[in-house]
Amino acid sequence: MKKFLSLSLLMMLTGCSLFNSDTPNVDLGVSEIPVKIGVITPLSGGLATYGVETKNIIDATLRKEFADDQNIEIVYEDSKCSGSDAVTAYQKLVNIDKVDVILGGLCSTESLAFAPLLEADSMVALSNVSTSPDLEGLSTNFMTLSFNDEDLARNIAKEADFSDKVAIITEQNDWNTGILKVLEKDLGDKIISNETFEKGSNDFRSIITKTLNANPEVIILNPNAGPTSTDLINQLAEYKDQLDGVTLVSQILLYLTDGVIESSDGVSGDIRVVDTATLQTQEFKDFKADSGEIIFYTDFFVASTHDALVNLVNSYREAVSSETSMVEVLRNAKLKGFVSEDKTFGESSFLKGVDFSTFVYEDGEMKEL
Repeated sequence: MKKFLSLSLLMMLTGCSLFNSDTPNVDLGVSEIPVKIGVITPLSGGLATYGVETKNIIDATLRKEFADDQNIEIVYEDSKCSGSDAVTAYQKLVNIDKVDVILGGLCSTESLAFAPLLEADSMVALSNVSTSPDLEGLSTNFMTLSFNDEDLARNIAKEADFSDKVAIITEQNDWNTGILKVLEKDLGDKIISNETFEKGSNDFRSIITKTLNANPEVIILNPNAGPTSTDLINQLAEYKDQLDGVTLVSQILLYLTDGVIESSDGVSGDIRVVDTATLQTQEFKDFKADSGEIIFYTDFFVASTHDALVNLVNSYREAVSSETSMVEVLRNAKLKGFVSEDKTFGESSFLKGVDFSTFVYEDGEMKEL
Protein backbone atom coordinates (compact mmCIF):
# COMPACT_ATOMS: atom_id res chain seq x y z
CA MET A 1 0.00 0.00 0.00
CA LYS A 2 2.92 2.35 0.60
CA LYS A 3 3.65 2.39 -3.11
CA PHE A 4 0.21 3.80 -3.68
CA LEU A 5 0.22 6.15 -0.77
CA SER A 6 3.26 7.90 -2.12
CA LEU A 7 0.88 9.12 -4.82
CA SER A 8 -1.22 10.77 -2.26
CA LEU A 9 -3.81 8.15 -2.69
CA LEU A 10 -4.09 7.94 -6.30
CA MET A 11 -7.02 10.03 -6.92
CA MET A 12 -6.33 12.93 -4.82
CA LEU A 13 -2.81 13.34 -5.94
CA THR A 14 -2.33 15.45 -8.85
CA GLY A 15 1.01 16.93 -9.37
CA CYS A 16 -0.26 20.48 -9.53
CA SER A 17 -1.61 22.80 -6.88
CA LEU A 18 -5.20 22.51 -5.73
CA PHE A 19 -5.89 26.19 -5.88
CA ASN A 20 -4.22 29.24 -7.31
CA SER A 21 -3.25 30.58 -3.91
CA ASP A 22 -0.02 31.28 -2.14
CA THR A 23 1.23 29.52 0.94
CA PRO A 24 -1.40 30.10 3.63
CA ASN A 25 -0.72 32.59 6.35
CA VAL A 26 -2.39 31.17 9.43
CA ASP A 27 -1.56 33.59 12.23
CA LEU A 28 -3.61 32.13 15.03
CA GLY A 29 -1.97 33.26 18.22
CA VAL A 30 -3.49 32.40 21.61
CA SER A 31 -7.00 33.35 22.67
CA GLU A 32 -8.69 33.40 26.04
CA ILE A 33 -12.02 32.53 24.42
CA PRO A 34 -12.64 28.83 25.05
CA VAL A 35 -14.07 26.71 22.26
CA LYS A 36 -15.40 23.17 22.53
CA ILE A 37 -15.53 21.32 19.22
CA GLY A 38 -17.51 18.14 18.66
CA VAL A 39 -16.11 15.86 15.98
CA ILE A 40 -18.47 13.45 14.19
CA THR A 41 -16.44 10.79 12.38
CA PRO A 42 -16.34 6.98 12.01
CA LEU A 43 -14.12 5.46 14.69
CA SER A 44 -15.40 1.91 14.20
CA GLY A 45 -16.73 -0.11 11.29
CA GLY A 46 -15.44 -0.45 7.73
CA LEU A 47 -14.35 3.19 7.43
CA ALA A 48 -12.77 3.54 10.86
CA THR A 49 -9.37 4.25 9.32
CA TYR A 50 -10.76 7.53 7.99
CA GLY A 51 -11.95 8.55 11.43
CA VAL A 52 -8.66 7.60 13.01
CA GLU A 53 -6.84 9.63 10.37
CA THR A 54 -9.13 12.60 11.00
CA LYS A 55 -8.20 12.40 14.67
CA ASN A 56 -4.50 12.22 13.81
CA ILE A 57 -4.73 15.29 11.58
CA ILE A 58 -6.66 17.24 14.22
CA ASP A 59 -4.03 16.36 16.83
CA ALA A 60 -1.26 17.45 14.46
CA THR A 61 -3.07 20.71 13.72
CA LEU A 62 -3.46 21.46 17.41
CA ARG A 63 0.27 20.98 17.91
CA LYS A 64 1.24 22.96 14.84
CA GLU A 65 -1.24 25.83 14.82
CA PHE A 66 -2.40 26.05 18.45
CA ALA A 67 0.63 24.83 20.39
CA ASP A 68 0.26 27.28 23.30
CA ASP A 69 -3.52 27.48 23.29
CA GLN A 70 -5.09 25.70 26.25
CA ASN A 71 -8.63 26.85 25.49
CA ILE A 72 -9.52 24.36 22.77
CA GLU A 73 -11.33 21.15 23.71
CA ILE A 74 -12.10 18.36 21.26
CA VAL A 75 -14.84 15.79 21.89
CA TYR A 76 -15.08 12.81 19.52
CA GLU A 77 -18.17 10.75 18.76
CA ASP A 78 -18.28 7.61 16.63
CA SER A 79 -20.67 7.93 13.69
CA LYS A 80 -19.72 4.63 11.99
CA CYS A 81 -20.43 6.21 8.59
CA SER A 82 -24.11 5.67 9.41
CA GLY A 83 -26.89 8.24 9.32
CA SER A 84 -28.63 6.99 12.45
CA ASP A 85 -25.37 6.73 14.40
CA ALA A 86 -24.39 10.21 13.25
CA VAL A 87 -27.66 11.63 14.59
CA THR A 88 -27.06 9.88 17.91
CA ALA A 89 -23.51 11.28 18.00
CA TYR A 90 -24.76 14.76 17.12
CA GLN A 91 -27.43 14.75 19.82
CA LYS A 92 -24.95 13.65 22.45
CA LEU A 93 -22.46 16.34 21.46
CA VAL A 94 -25.08 19.08 21.46
CA ASN A 95 -27.29 18.09 24.39
CA ILE A 96 -24.86 16.37 26.76
CA ASP A 97 -21.37 17.57 25.91
CA LYS A 98 -22.62 21.09 25.11
CA VAL A 99 -20.14 21.67 22.29
CA ASP A 100 -19.92 25.07 20.61
CA VAL A 101 -19.47 23.87 17.02
CA ILE A 102 -19.32 20.63 15.02
CA LEU A 103 -16.49 19.35 12.81
CA GLY A 104 -18.07 16.73 10.57
CA GLY A 105 -19.57 14.60 9.40
CA LEU A 106 -17.00 12.77 7.43
CA CYS A 107 -19.23 10.52 5.33
CA SER A 108 -21.95 12.23 3.31
CA THR A 109 -24.45 9.84 4.89
CA GLU A 110 -23.60 11.28 8.30
CA SER A 111 -23.88 14.91 7.22
CA LEU A 112 -27.13 14.37 5.34
CA ALA A 113 -28.66 12.87 8.48
CA PHE A 114 -27.83 15.54 11.06
CA ALA A 115 -27.58 18.72 8.94
CA PRO A 116 -31.38 19.32 9.06
CA LEU A 117 -31.14 19.46 12.87
CA LEU A 118 -28.58 22.27 13.04
CA GLU A 119 -30.73 25.37 12.73
CA ALA A 120 -33.18 24.39 15.46
CA ASP A 121 -30.22 23.91 17.81
CA SER A 122 -28.44 27.11 16.65
CA MET A 123 -25.48 24.87 15.88
CA VAL A 124 -22.99 25.20 13.00
CA ALA A 125 -21.17 22.26 11.37
CA LEU A 126 -18.18 22.33 9.05
CA SER A 127 -17.31 19.05 7.34
CA ASN A 128 -13.81 18.21 6.21
CA VAL A 129 -14.75 15.92 3.31
CA SER A 130 -18.51 15.33 2.85
CA THR A 131 -19.21 15.59 -0.88
CA SER A 132 -22.83 14.64 -1.68
CA PRO A 133 -24.56 17.12 -4.03
CA ASP A 134 -27.68 16.76 -1.85
CA LEU A 135 -25.88 18.74 0.86
CA GLU A 136 -26.06 21.92 -1.22
CA GLY A 137 -28.58 24.19 0.49
CA LEU A 138 -29.74 21.48 2.90
CA SER A 139 -29.01 23.75 5.85
CA THR A 140 -27.72 27.30 6.11
CA ASN A 141 -25.77 26.12 9.14
CA PHE A 142 -23.88 23.37 7.29
CA MET A 143 -20.78 23.87 5.12
CA THR A 144 -18.12 21.53 3.78
CA LEU A 145 -14.51 22.13 2.79
CA SER A 146 -14.85 19.66 -0.06
CA PHE A 147 -15.67 19.54 -3.72
CA ASN A 148 -19.15 18.62 -4.86
CA ASP A 149 -19.42 15.02 -6.12
CA GLU A 150 -21.00 16.28 -9.31
CA ASP A 151 -17.57 17.68 -10.23
CA LEU A 152 -15.88 14.37 -9.42
CA ALA A 153 -18.48 12.38 -11.36
CA ARG A 154 -18.18 14.59 -14.44
CA ASN A 155 -14.44 13.99 -14.50
CA ILE A 156 -15.00 10.24 -14.16
CA ALA A 157 -17.50 10.37 -17.03
CA LYS A 158 -14.95 12.14 -19.23
CA GLU A 159 -12.59 9.18 -18.84
CA ALA A 160 -15.28 6.80 -20.12
CA ASP A 161 -16.76 9.05 -22.78
CA PHE A 162 -14.54 7.69 -25.57
CA SER A 163 -16.59 4.46 -25.62
CA ASP A 164 -20.18 3.62 -26.52
CA LYS A 165 -20.05 0.52 -24.33
CA VAL A 166 -19.82 1.59 -20.70
CA ALA A 167 -20.71 -0.52 -17.67
CA ILE A 168 -21.08 0.75 -14.11
CA ILE A 169 -20.91 -1.14 -10.80
CA THR A 170 -22.19 0.91 -7.83
CA GLU A 171 -22.57 0.42 -4.09
CA GLN A 172 -25.93 1.52 -2.67
CA ASN A 173 -25.07 4.36 -0.32
CA ASP A 174 -25.54 8.12 -0.44
CA TRP A 175 -22.08 8.95 -1.70
CA ASN A 176 -21.95 6.41 -4.54
CA THR A 177 -25.54 6.80 -5.69
CA GLY A 178 -24.94 10.55 -5.94
CA ILE A 179 -22.03 9.88 -8.28
CA LEU A 180 -24.14 7.41 -10.24
CA LYS A 181 -26.83 10.00 -10.96
CA VAL A 182 -24.31 12.27 -12.67
CA LEU A 183 -22.72 9.38 -14.59
CA GLU A 184 -26.13 8.35 -15.90
CA LYS A 185 -26.87 11.91 -16.99
CA ASP A 186 -23.50 12.52 -18.67
CA LEU A 187 -23.07 9.12 -20.34
CA GLY A 188 -26.70 8.38 -21.20
CA ASP A 189 -27.12 5.73 -23.90
CA LYS A 190 -23.44 4.83 -23.70
CA ILE A 191 -24.26 2.86 -20.54
CA ILE A 192 -25.00 -0.72 -21.59
CA SER A 193 -24.85 -2.27 -18.11
CA ASN A 194 -25.69 -0.62 -14.78
CA GLU A 195 -25.42 -2.88 -11.73
CA THR A 196 -25.80 -1.95 -8.06
CA PHE A 197 -25.11 -3.93 -4.90
CA GLU A 198 -26.16 -3.53 -1.28
CA LYS A 199 -23.93 -1.56 1.04
CA GLY A 200 -21.31 -3.78 2.65
CA SER A 201 -21.71 -6.71 0.23
CA ASN A 202 -18.77 -9.08 -0.14
CA ASP A 203 -19.67 -11.34 -3.08
CA PHE A 204 -19.73 -9.66 -6.49
CA ARG A 205 -19.23 -12.60 -8.83
CA SER A 206 -22.78 -12.62 -10.20
CA ILE A 207 -22.66 -8.86 -10.82
CA ILE A 208 -19.24 -9.14 -12.44
CA THR A 209 -20.49 -11.95 -14.68
CA LYS A 210 -23.57 -9.96 -15.75
CA THR A 211 -21.40 -6.92 -16.41
CA LEU A 212 -18.88 -8.82 -18.53
CA ASN A 213 -21.67 -10.56 -20.46
CA ALA A 214 -22.64 -7.11 -21.76
CA ASN A 215 -19.19 -6.92 -23.44
CA PRO A 216 -18.28 -3.43 -22.18
CA GLU A 217 -15.19 -1.54 -23.29
CA VAL A 218 -15.17 0.47 -20.05
CA ILE A 219 -16.21 -0.51 -16.52
CA ILE A 220 -16.67 2.27 -13.99
CA LEU A 221 -16.11 0.96 -10.47
CA ASN A 222 -18.11 2.98 -7.95
CA PRO A 223 -17.89 1.33 -4.50
CA ASN A 224 -17.20 2.91 -1.15
CA ALA A 225 -13.85 2.45 0.52
CA GLY A 226 -13.03 -0.28 3.00
CA PRO A 227 -13.33 -4.07 2.72
CA THR A 228 -15.89 -3.77 -0.08
CA SER A 229 -13.30 -2.27 -2.40
CA THR A 230 -10.78 -4.99 -1.62
CA ASP A 231 -13.32 -7.75 -2.25
CA LEU A 232 -14.46 -6.18 -5.51
CA ILE A 233 -10.93 -5.84 -6.90
CA ASN A 234 -9.89 -9.31 -5.75
CA GLN A 235 -12.94 -10.90 -7.39
CA LEU A 236 -12.44 -8.91 -10.58
CA ALA A 237 -8.94 -10.38 -10.74
CA GLU A 238 -10.57 -13.82 -11.04
CA TYR A 239 -11.89 -12.68 -14.44
CA LYS A 240 -8.58 -11.32 -15.68
CA ASP A 241 -8.77 -13.04 -19.08
CA GLN A 242 -12.18 -11.50 -19.79
CA LEU A 243 -10.91 -8.05 -18.81
CA ASP A 244 -8.31 -7.98 -21.56
CA GLY A 245 -8.83 -4.75 -23.49
CA VAL A 246 -11.32 -3.36 -20.94
CA THR A 247 -10.57 0.02 -19.34
CA LEU A 248 -11.37 0.32 -15.63
CA VAL A 249 -12.22 3.80 -14.34
CA SER A 250 -12.67 4.69 -10.69
CA GLN A 251 -12.25 7.31 -8.00
CA ILE A 252 -10.08 7.72 -4.97
CA LEU A 253 -11.84 5.71 -2.29
CA LEU A 254 -11.64 2.45 -4.20
CA TYR A 255 -7.89 2.49 -3.84
CA LEU A 256 -7.52 3.61 -0.24
CA THR A 257 -7.70 0.16 1.30
CA ASP A 258 -4.67 -1.99 2.03
CA GLY A 259 -4.13 -4.61 -0.65
CA VAL A 260 -6.18 -2.98 -3.39
CA ILE A 261 -3.25 -1.65 -5.37
CA GLU A 262 -1.42 -4.93 -5.17
CA SER A 263 -4.55 -6.77 -6.28
CA SER A 264 -4.91 -4.39 -9.23
CA ASP A 265 -1.90 -6.06 -10.85
CA GLY A 266 -4.16 -8.94 -11.76
CA VAL A 267 -7.15 -6.98 -12.96
CA SER A 268 -6.57 -4.94 -16.09
CA GLY A 269 -3.89 -3.36 -18.19
CA ASP A 270 -5.70 -0.02 -18.22
CA ILE A 271 -6.81 1.38 -14.87
CA ARG A 272 -7.67 5.08 -14.70
CA VAL A 273 -8.28 6.90 -11.46
CA VAL A 274 -9.71 10.40 -11.08
CA ASP A 275 -8.27 12.37 -8.20
CA THR A 276 -7.90 15.87 -6.83
CA ALA A 277 -4.64 17.72 -7.07
CA THR A 278 -1.62 17.47 -4.85
CA LEU A 279 -0.44 20.41 -2.82
CA GLN A 280 2.99 21.73 -3.66
CA THR A 281 3.52 24.47 -1.07
CA GLN A 282 6.48 24.01 1.22
CA GLU A 283 4.38 24.83 4.27
CA PHE A 284 2.03 21.95 3.56
CA LYS A 285 4.93 19.57 2.95
CA ASP A 286 6.44 20.68 6.26
CA PHE A 287 3.12 20.13 8.03
CA LYS A 288 2.94 16.54 6.83
CA ALA A 289 6.62 15.95 7.56
CA ASP A 290 6.20 17.22 11.12
CA SER A 291 3.07 15.15 11.74
CA GLY A 292 4.35 11.65 12.35
CA GLU A 293 0.90 10.13 12.93
CA ILE A 294 -0.31 11.09 9.46
CA ILE A 295 0.61 8.04 7.44
CA PHE A 296 -2.32 7.72 5.10
CA TYR A 297 -4.61 9.47 2.65
CA THR A 298 -4.61 12.22 0.10
CA ASP A 299 -3.20 15.69 0.33
CA PHE A 300 -6.74 17.04 0.07
CA PHE A 301 -7.99 14.94 2.98
CA VAL A 302 -5.14 16.11 5.21
CA ALA A 303 -5.42 19.75 4.14
CA SER A 304 -9.20 20.04 4.39
CA THR A 305 -9.24 18.46 7.86
CA HIS A 306 -6.52 20.87 9.02
CA ASP A 307 -8.45 23.79 7.53
CA ALA A 308 -11.76 22.73 9.06
CA LEU A 309 -10.32 22.90 12.57
CA VAL A 310 -8.50 26.18 11.95
CA ASN A 311 -11.55 27.93 10.53
CA LEU A 312 -13.95 26.61 13.16
CA VAL A 313 -11.73 27.89 15.96
CA ASN A 314 -11.14 31.27 14.31
CA SER A 315 -14.75 31.82 13.28
CA TYR A 316 -16.20 30.85 16.64
CA ARG A 317 -13.89 33.19 18.49
CA GLU A 318 -14.60 35.99 16.03
CA ALA A 319 -18.34 35.43 16.50
CA VAL A 320 -18.02 35.61 20.29
CA SER A 321 -15.81 38.68 20.31
CA SER A 322 -17.95 40.56 17.76
CA GLU A 323 -21.26 39.30 19.15
CA THR A 324 -22.18 38.03 15.69
CA SER A 325 -23.77 34.71 14.78
CA MET A 326 -21.34 31.90 14.07
CA VAL A 327 -23.01 31.00 10.78
CA GLU A 328 -22.72 34.59 9.53
CA VAL A 329 -19.04 34.77 10.40
CA LEU A 330 -18.14 31.41 8.86
CA ARG A 331 -20.12 32.00 5.67
CA ASN A 332 -18.64 35.43 5.00
CA ALA A 333 -15.09 35.25 6.39
CA LYS A 334 -12.08 34.83 4.16
CA LEU A 335 -11.00 31.34 5.12
CA LYS A 336 -7.51 30.32 6.18
CA GLY A 337 -5.51 27.19 5.48
CA PHE A 338 -3.97 25.03 2.81
CA VAL A 339 -6.90 24.52 0.44
CA SER A 340 -9.29 27.19 1.67
CA GLU A 341 -7.00 30.22 1.83
CA ASP A 342 -8.91 33.40 0.91
CA LYS A 343 -11.99 31.41 -0.15
CA THR A 344 -15.48 32.41 1.03
CA PHE A 345 -18.55 30.21 1.27
CA GLY A 346 -21.14 32.90 0.71
CA GLU A 347 -24.38 31.17 -0.28
CA SER A 348 -22.71 27.89 -1.22
CA SER A 349 -22.42 24.84 1.01
CA PHE A 350 -19.25 23.73 -0.82
CA LEU A 351 -15.72 24.97 -1.28
CA LYS A 352 -15.15 26.08 -4.87
CA GLY A 353 -12.19 25.74 -7.23
CA VAL A 354 -10.89 22.18 -6.79
CA ASP A 355 -8.85 20.78 -9.68
CA PHE A 356 -8.90 17.14 -10.79
CA SER A 357 -6.38 14.94 -12.60
CA THR A 358 -6.35 11.42 -13.99
CA PHE A 359 -3.86 8.73 -13.03
CA VAL A 360 -3.08 5.43 -14.71
CA TYR A 361 -1.79 2.28 -13.08
CA GLU A 362 1.58 1.34 -14.60
CA ASP A 363 4.51 -0.70 -13.33
CA GLY A 364 3.02 -1.14 -9.89
CA GLU A 365 2.15 2.47 -9.21
CA MET A 366 -0.20 5.27 -10.22
CA LYS A 367 1.15 7.86 -12.63
CA GLU A 368 -0.44 11.13 -13.64
CA LEU A 369 -1.47 11.50 -17.26
